[in-house]
Amino acid sequence: MIPQRKAIFEPIAHAISDQMEAIFGKGKGTVKPYDSPQQRHTFEAECIPCPKCDAMVAFLVYAPEADTAASLEDYARLGFAKAKEFDVPAWVLGKEQDVLVNNQYEGRFLSLKIWPERGLVKYILGTEMDDLLCPLVENHCSKEK
Repeated sequence: MIPQRKAIFEPIAHAISDQMEAIFGKGKGTVKPYDSPQQRHTFEAECIPCPKCDAMVAFLVYAPEADTAASLEDYARLGFAKAKEFDVPAWVLGKEQDVLVNNQYEGRFLSLKIWPERGLVKYILGTEMDDLLCPLVENHCSKEK
Protein backbone atom coordinates (compact mmCIF):
# COMPACT_ATOMS: atom_id res chain seq x y z
CA MET A 1 0.00 0.00 0.00
CA ILE A 2 3.00 2.33 0.28
CA PRO A 3 2.87 3.50 -3.38
CA GLN A 4 -0.88 4.20 -3.17
CA ARG A 5 -0.50 6.06 0.13
CA LYS A 6 2.45 8.03 -1.25
CA ALA A 7 0.41 9.02 -4.32
CA ILE A 8 -2.35 10.33 -2.06
CA PHE A 9 -0.20 11.97 0.60
CA GLU A 10 2.54 13.56 -1.53
CA PRO A 11 0.37 16.31 -3.12
CA ILE A 12 -1.12 17.10 0.30
CA ALA A 13 2.34 17.36 1.87
CA HIS A 14 3.53 19.69 -0.93
CA ALA A 15 0.45 21.90 -0.49
CA ILE A 16 1.06 22.14 3.26
CA SER A 17 4.74 22.89 2.70
CA ASP A 18 3.88 25.64 0.17
CA GLN A 19 1.42 27.21 2.63
CA MET A 20 4.02 27.15 5.43
CA GLU A 21 6.61 28.74 3.14
CA ALA A 22 4.13 31.49 2.25
CA ILE A 23 3.55 32.21 5.95
CA PHE A 24 7.02 31.70 7.46
CA GLY A 25 9.31 32.18 4.48
CA LYS A 26 11.65 29.78 2.77
CA GLY A 27 14.02 27.83 5.00
CA LYS A 28 17.78 27.72 4.52
CA GLY A 29 18.13 23.92 4.42
CA THR A 30 17.61 21.54 1.55
CA VAL A 31 14.77 19.10 1.48
CA LYS A 32 15.77 15.49 1.10
CA PRO A 33 13.21 13.10 -0.30
CA TYR A 34 12.11 10.43 2.14
CA ASP A 35 12.13 6.89 0.88
CA SER A 36 10.33 4.43 3.10
CA PRO A 37 12.51 1.44 3.94
CA GLN A 38 11.22 -1.91 2.79
CA GLN A 39 9.76 -3.64 5.79
CA ARG A 40 9.34 -7.33 6.16
CA HIS A 41 6.40 -8.23 8.33
CA THR A 42 6.50 -11.51 10.15
CA PHE A 43 4.10 -13.16 12.52
CA GLU A 44 3.91 -16.35 14.51
CA ALA A 45 1.29 -18.83 13.38
CA GLU A 46 0.27 -22.42 13.88
CA CYS A 47 -1.24 -24.88 11.44
CA ILE A 48 -3.52 -27.37 13.21
CA PRO A 49 -3.27 -30.75 11.40
CA CYS A 50 -5.62 -33.71 11.28
CA PRO A 51 -3.92 -36.48 13.28
CA LYS A 52 -5.04 -39.15 10.79
CA CYS A 53 -4.21 -37.66 7.40
CA ASP A 54 -2.00 -34.71 8.40
CA ALA A 55 -4.12 -32.27 6.35
CA MET A 56 -4.49 -28.80 7.81
CA VAL A 57 -7.83 -28.25 9.53
CA ALA A 58 -7.31 -24.84 11.16
CA PHE A 59 -4.89 -21.91 11.13
CA LEU A 60 -4.05 -19.68 14.10
CA VAL A 61 -2.19 -16.38 13.91
CA TYR A 62 -0.64 -15.35 17.22
CA ALA A 63 -0.53 -11.67 18.08
CA PRO A 64 1.11 -11.65 21.52
CA GLU A 65 1.28 -7.85 21.70
CA ALA A 66 -2.26 -7.22 20.44
CA ASP A 67 -4.37 -5.97 23.33
CA THR A 68 -6.78 -3.78 21.35
CA ALA A 69 -9.07 -4.40 18.40
CA ALA A 70 -6.91 -2.10 16.23
CA SER A 71 -3.69 -3.98 16.95
CA LEU A 72 -5.48 -7.29 16.35
CA GLU A 73 -6.59 -5.97 12.95
CA ASP A 74 -2.94 -5.35 12.02
CA TYR A 75 -2.19 -9.04 12.52
CA ALA A 76 -5.38 -9.99 10.69
CA ARG A 77 -4.13 -8.09 7.63
CA LEU A 78 -0.78 -9.90 7.86
CA GLY A 79 -2.33 -13.36 8.22
CA PHE A 80 -5.28 -13.02 5.85
CA ALA A 81 -3.43 -14.01 2.66
CA LYS A 82 -2.17 -17.23 4.25
CA ALA A 83 -5.60 -17.98 5.73
CA LYS A 84 -7.17 -17.58 2.29
CA GLU A 85 -4.45 -19.73 0.70
CA PHE A 86 -4.91 -22.52 3.26
CA ASP A 87 -8.73 -22.26 3.03
CA VAL A 88 -9.36 -23.62 6.53
CA PRO A 89 -11.01 -21.85 9.48
CA ALA A 90 -8.58 -19.24 10.80
CA TRP A 91 -8.37 -16.97 13.83
CA VAL A 92 -6.07 -14.28 15.15
CA LEU A 93 -5.40 -14.60 18.89
CA GLY A 94 -4.17 -11.58 20.81
CA LYS A 95 -2.37 -11.12 24.09
CA GLU A 96 -3.19 -13.73 26.71
CA GLN A 97 -4.57 -12.57 30.04
CA ASP A 98 -5.23 -14.69 33.11
CA VAL A 99 -8.81 -14.41 34.34
CA LEU A 100 -10.53 -16.11 37.25
CA VAL A 101 -13.21 -18.57 36.09
CA ASN A 102 -14.90 -20.82 38.66
CA ASN A 103 -12.11 -20.13 41.17
CA GLN A 104 -9.40 -21.14 38.67
CA TYR A 105 -7.22 -19.00 36.48
CA GLU A 106 -7.68 -19.50 32.79
CA GLY A 107 -6.19 -17.87 29.70
CA ARG A 108 -8.34 -15.38 27.83
CA PHE A 109 -7.48 -13.94 24.43
CA LEU A 110 -8.73 -11.13 22.30
CA SER A 111 -9.74 -13.01 19.14
CA LEU A 112 -10.89 -12.43 15.59
CA LYS A 113 -12.06 -15.06 13.12
CA ILE A 114 -10.64 -14.12 9.72
CA TRP A 115 -11.56 -17.06 7.44
CA PRO A 116 -13.78 -18.33 5.81
CA GLU A 117 -16.11 -15.62 7.06
CA ARG A 118 -15.01 -12.70 9.13
CA GLY A 119 -16.14 -12.54 12.72
CA LEU A 120 -16.22 -9.83 15.34
CA VAL A 121 -13.36 -8.99 17.69
CA LYS A 122 -14.20 -10.58 21.04
CA TYR A 123 -12.63 -12.12 24.11
CA ILE A 124 -12.46 -15.91 24.14
CA LEU A 125 -11.28 -18.30 26.83
CA GLY A 126 -8.70 -20.93 25.97
CA THR A 127 -11.26 -23.66 26.66
CA GLU A 128 -13.71 -21.99 24.27
CA MET A 129 -11.03 -21.96 21.58
CA ASP A 130 -10.46 -25.66 22.24
CA ASP A 131 -14.22 -26.19 21.82
CA LEU A 132 -13.97 -24.62 18.36
CA LEU A 133 -10.82 -26.48 17.28
CA CYS A 134 -11.47 -29.98 18.65
CA PRO A 135 -14.50 -30.74 16.41
CA LEU A 136 -12.54 -29.58 13.37
CA VAL A 137 -9.74 -32.01 14.23
CA GLU A 138 -11.96 -34.90 15.35
CA ASN A 139 -14.42 -34.71 12.46
CA HIS A 140 -11.94 -34.21 9.63
CA CYS A 141 -11.42 -37.87 8.72
CA SER A 142 -14.47 -39.31 10.48
CA LYS A 143 -16.43 -39.82 7.25
CA GLU A 144 -15.46 -42.82 5.15
CA LYS A 145 -14.41 -41.84 1.67
